[in-house]
Amino acid sequence: CIPGEGEITECEGLYSDISQSISKEVDKMVISIDYEKSTKNYNELLDKIYDTVAYVYKELRKENIVVENISVMGDSTGGNILLNIIEKMNTNDIKVGNMVLFYPVLSGEYCGKTQYPSILENTSVNYNLISKLKVYYQNTNKDYFPLQVNKEIEYPKTLLLTGNVDPLIDEAKAFAEKNKNIELEIVDFAYHGFLNTKDKEIIKEYSRALKKFMNKENID
Repeated sequence: CIPGEGEITECEGLYSDISQSISKEVDKMVISIDYEKSTKNYNELLDKIYDTVAYVYKELRKENIVVENISVMGDSTGGNILLNIIEKMNTNDIKVGNMVLFYPVLSGEYCGKTQYPSILENTSVNYNLISKLKVYYQNTNKDYFPLQVNKEIEYPKTLLLTGNVDPLIDEAKAFAEKNKNIELEIVDFAYHGFLNTKDKEIIKEYSRALKKFMNKENID
């Protein structure tokens, strides 16, 4: 699991608890990578996280964990990181069974002009999200944003979860429409960073989607 930037998701200091909760919900081990503040250089960050993912993957395979039972996960900026290293994973034969993306950052259109209306319209809850993203990605180029990359990348079977009041919902819809391996689930009344929620209905809805996607039985 690659967590998002805590200041953007408002999950700072909560990812340990979030990982434990997800682990219990899907009855699987969750390994979360702690990388915040490790570097401000995005290329270096991608390299470090890729190296960590590759190491964990190889150790799991040594223990005879089959590829189909290995999943990768990321939320918000962590989802963006995961999408940026997936091609390198493919090239180096790091194959996984599933990928889960919670409200990933996809378009890079956070400087006023955008083709995705929700970025400008869904401001009631995450009112300062776009300004935070603008600052966070100020030294990166468009190639870091999947919706601005023209080449075709092979993604594993993917579940993309986003909230219906998330400013990034329109770019999530566009990304899912472009990729046949991506299943989109929209969580009612949920915002960007909803993994930090205490709302039982939101938790129930995204947990059910996760369990169904991970082929869990007895999901009621």
